[in-house]
Amino acid sequence: MTRLLARLFFTFGMLLALQGCHKDTVQDLKQKIVGNWQEVRTKNEFLNFNADGTVMMQSPTTNETCEYDFPDAGHLRLNCVPQGAPPRYQVWKVEFRGDRLLISDGGEVGIYARQQ
Repeated sequence: MTRLLARLFFTFGMLLALQGCHKDTVQDLKQKIVGNWQEVRTKNEFLNFNADGTVMMQSPTTNETCEYDFPDAGHLRLNCVPQGAPPRYQVWKVEFRGDRLLISDGGEVGIYARQQ
């Protein structure tokens, strides 16, 4: 019985520790993404992530402000509908590599460089 309780407490403790790590990772993403980013290939796409959870997207065909968050440490979720409308989320894979931000739909990858 004592061994069983010890295993249960260990398992519960590990789950709590992992949840804490997940939150820290998402918080790190929130801090890393804030700023201005420019697409590296075409140089005519810009993302401006604000600390308040909004992002301004600008390109020759797009000029809109969306809300963003991170449902987990590997995904960026955007809601680009007008205020008051029901949310319509788009979820993208997200990764940082040095000063590069990679955003992917599972096929095509957008690579953005941080702007000063």
